[in-house]
Amino acid sequence: MAGSSPGRPPRRRRPPLRGATSPAGVRLSGAPLLPRASASRDGTPHTRWHVHRAPSRVPPPVSVKARLFCIARSTDPGAASGGLGCGRVRAEGAGAADERRRVEQGTGAASGADPVGAALDRGRRCVAWLTGHADWVFAGSLALHVLVLAVHPPTPLDLRVYREGAPHVLTGGLYDYALHTKPPIPVLPFTYPPFAALLFLPLSPLPWTVLLALWQMLSIAALVVLAAGALGLLTPRPGGRTRDLALLWAAAGLWTAPVRHTLDQGQVNLLLGAAVLGGLALCRGAAARGTAVGLASSVKLTPAVAGLYLLVTRQWRAAVWAVGTGIATVVLAWCVAPHESVRYWTELVVDTHRVGPVWTMRNQSLRGALTRLLGPDVIASPLWWAALAGVTLVAAWALCSCVRRSDALGALVAVELYGLLMCPISWGHHWIWCVPAMIWLAHGPGRGYTLSRVTLALWALVTVTRLVPRLTGVEDGLSRHDPYPALLAWPGTVYAVCAVLTLLALARAAGGRRRLAVPAA
Repeated sequence: MAGSSPGRPPRRRRPPLRGATSPAGVRLSGAPLLPRASASRDGTPHTRWHVHRAPSRVPPPVSVKARLFCIARSTDPGAASGGLGCGRVRAEGAGAADERRRVEQGTGAASGADPVGAALDRGRRCVAWLTGHADWVFAGSLALHVLVLAVHPPTPLDLRVYREGAPHVLTGGLYDYALHTKPPIPVLPFTYPPFAALLFLPLSPLPWTVLLALWQMLSIAALVVLAAGALGLLTPRPGGRTRDLALLWAAAGLWTAPVRHTLDQGQVNLLLGAAVLGGLALCRGAAARGTAVGLASSVKLTPAVAGLYLLVTRQWRAAVWAVGTGIATVVLAWCVAPHESVRYWTELVVDTHRVGPVWTMRNQSLRGALTRLLGPDVIASPLWWAALAGVTLVAAWALCSCVRRSDALGALVAVELYGLLMCPISWGHHWIWCVPAMIWLAHGPGRGYTLSRVTLALWALVTVTRLVPRLTGVEDGLSRHDPYPALLAWPGTVYAVCAVLTLLALARAAGGRRRLAVPAA
């Protein structure tokens, strides 16, 4: 052949790279021709060209439920269908792409057919966006809080009692001191153990403005620790996600009535709650966990109910450390102020009249709610004992259910809510445990139940709208000689009702039967 050398195969012209034709005569428009090494019959290497055909693999259709799950998790929807790339519109058909756009926008046929699902979808996407911008959300909430403080300065009466009453522990007149205020609580005495006065001694020399700013910062930091501890007890999460959720819950919890009441009054509840929850969730050793609970109980008796949590979860060493820490603080206070220690532990510790009236709306315990409904002699009423037995059974049911399914946060919330219900006086600012309760209702094993959703919505409605403080303002305008109005008494049971509903949700949540996991000693 002309132009070819003897003994060598004829030179083949290179075909075009585009517009090739298949053996069947079908035009392969756009299919590239790729080289493939080959050899002739005599062993001489040469190059053949073949058409590279992309695999015609069509991903399976992705359901609307899977896409909503992907959107709520803020991940690529392809991960929900085995990694086939369902998040890429180009890999779907035209109809599937249109359907996906309708699902993401919350409009179209799917949304019209299921408005509740569309609303939940929008809520999940909103929460996912807020979680992704948790730093800015928390900063905005904090800035708004500072603005409210500047426009409406608080009157932290309890902080004044801590600051002015603490020095009297050294002079022997700690429980004779009282801050005079207006009715229905005309005087505010120092009602904490002597050890608390020793801890409050460093507050006395500080200027009042500096003390206010410092107390606000410490309380808000304690709120973040409270939320982080609740999430840590709930279930192990990635560090970044736990941090973002903690900031988001702290930003929202900043506007609940118990937290705002604590900040306005300069109360110590957030610090004690952070000590208990942070110690139980973040401390690994039994000594640290028990010491945290013991110190919190030495400042105020209400956190002592956390010792029941240590017992039901079989943290024996931590429970021993908690008891030992409490005894050590009592001995230390007795060495510094023996007269005040004897007077408190033998006389004042059971005197509820010194703390305040039981019937007032400010008292949100079970006894306070029934007193407003049935009268001041409610303890002698069979209804009181029936309610007491019923709440105790529900709390025991909830606690056993939490231990059986290894729900640490649920067990602690059940113990704390039961303590608030059974305490003779539980002021509104004591109910900061509504924040961990709402965290469990939103993220715990019972989050899919209707009861949990309704209880979460009720907690949010009652606390964000500050219903109890508003009812307290109405109560202050009533005459003390008239019977307590039923129209005011029934709404005043909201915290007790929410607590009982939360206990029922804790009891009914599903879960496997396994041993409760606790941090190693």
